[in-house]
Amino acid sequence: MIAIIKEKAMAVLSSFEKYFNKLLNITLYLCGTILLFTTLFTTLDIIARSTGMGSVSWTVEVSEILMLWITFFSAAWLYFTDGHINFEIVYERLPIKIMKIVDKIADTVSLFTVAIFSYFSYIRVIDMIRRNVVYRSMLSIPGWLIYGPVLLGCILLLIACALRLFIPRSEDASTSK
Repeated sequence: MIAIIKEKAMAVLSSFEKYFNKLLNITLYLCGTILLFTTLFTTLDIIARSTGMGSVSWTVEVSEILMLWITFFSAAWLYFTDGHINFEIVYERLPIKIMKIVDKIADTVSLFTVAIFSYFSYIRVIDMIRRNVVYRSMLSIPGWLIYGPVLLGCILLLIACALRLFIPRSEDASTSK
């Protein structure tokens, strides 16, 4: 009975993982598009300044915000696909059983760390909405618009950590040895 429940739960998680992977790919394309526009804005600003037409005043401010978004939107994809940096020299020399234990410990620590970060991001965004915080410099931008994507990226990263912890990875380094 327990084996059947576990099998059904794994099937549901695997199905969820497939859709989550598609969502992460969408966020990756979004990051690429944001980077393209940021590069375009910056290039146009440089050309405008170099030709004496003046500067596009909001370019730096918007670029800073968009780079923040890229960082948090891409973090979940990077973590989920093992694209992050690890100590491969040491890790690959470990026996398979130890690799799996190290993976579980790292995934657990990551899950708790990202959960704390997500919580505080949530508190910050809700506070900005309640107080109607607006950042005023070259542009007037609501605070939630700046930090809302950080919260969304944290939630995606939290899901990625949970999936990595609970779904066995068939193509990871510990099973390919």
